[in-house]
Amino acid sequence: MEDKEPKPQNTTTQSEPSLPEAVAEAKKAGKKVLLVSDGEMEFYFARPTKASVKRFQDDVSRSKGKASGALEQFVLGCAVHPDRKRLQEVFEEEPGIVPNLADKLHASVGGDREFEVKNV
Repeated sequence: MEDKEPKPQNTTTQSEPSLPEAVAEAKKAGKKVLLVSDGEMEFYFARPTKASVKRFQDDVSRSKGKASGALEQFVLGCAVHPDRKRLQEVFEEEPGIVPNLADKLHASVGGDREFEVKNV
């Protein structure tokens, strides 16, 4: 992919790296921001809310086995940086990353917890 989103550069201060403006604004607005990176690309998302997770689950249940649109909308709904338009371009170039990003977002709100089942 030729035009990957550049990683933010560190500032001269030792305490915190520079962040894209949209990320700083989201944090200032009180949103919890997550960085999801594969070492090559970096994405910033607002931590999913209970409402966004519920909407995602409802969309998946209505999709009758075609969850790709619900996954993409879930990821786009949490996007902070790059913006939705750029993220959609990335999804066109690399559609396989959509479920991976959705998994990471879902895991950030407990979606990766494992439970044991036992007969009692």
